[in-house]
Parts: sequence; C-alpha cells; structure tokens
Amino acid sequence: LLHHQIHSRNRWFPLTLTFDKTVSPASNIAVRILGITEEHLTGSGWRNHIAGFTCAAGVLGKVFDRGALSLILETFTENEITVSMLPNYGKNTAKWWRYKWSREAQRYQLERVWTTPRRVCKPTTVMAGQCYEAAP
Repeated sequence: LLHHQIHSRNRWFPLTLTFDKTVSPASNIAVRILGITEEHLTGSGWRNHIAGFTCAAGVLGKVFDRGALSLILETFTENEITVSMLPNYGKNTAKWWRYKWSREAQRYQLERVWTTPRRVCKPTTVMAGQCYEAAP
C-alpha cells in the first residue's frame, strides 16, 4: 500500500494516503480513487475515507464519497465498490454497502445494504485482506 503523510487540520489525527488508484468504469471516463486514514496519535481511534474523482474539461467532479470510523474497503473494481464497517461496541453484526457505477448518473450509486456476523480488523485497516472472522 502507498503511505504518504498529508497535512491535517487536527494535529492529533494525522492523515495518511493509503491508496491511490485510477480506474475506467466507462471507455471515456477515468476515476481516481483515494483512500485516506486518520489515526489518533495515542491509538485511541481511526477513521477511513474513500473518495473518487473525475476531471472533464478542467472541472473536478466527485463520483464517490464514503467515510466512517472503522470503514473497510472490501472489494474494488472498475464498476463496483463494496465497503463495510465494524460493529459498534456490543453489536454482533457488521454493516456492508455495495455501490455500482451508473452510466446514466456518471457516478457510483448505492445498490445494496446488508449485515453479516462481526469481523475483526487491524487498526487503520483499509483493505479487507487484513480482516478475519471473529469468534462467536
């Protein structure tokens, strides 16, 4: 993964660029997807943000934007982005969201929301490969 420090407005939550990838959901469209992690300096919390941008005729457009505490990028293809979020304290389920590229809207749109048994991930995990199923 790509890791670059980014200037943060809050010195207690430095920002790190964790991934930067360009995809083409349509033949004439390039989307740049960025993953940014904010982790508290004392290790008491972290937040991930995933955003997608296009540029056409010099105009920047946002086509995807999702951020949350413990947000995990589960799958990412040119036409689909699936994210999940670890459960809140005391909950035994994780929530998932699947977004699909819409040719009509020219952006990623929510297609499905569901829940699964909880999972455990390393702090600051953005990619799903670092998660494992939690014991019941």
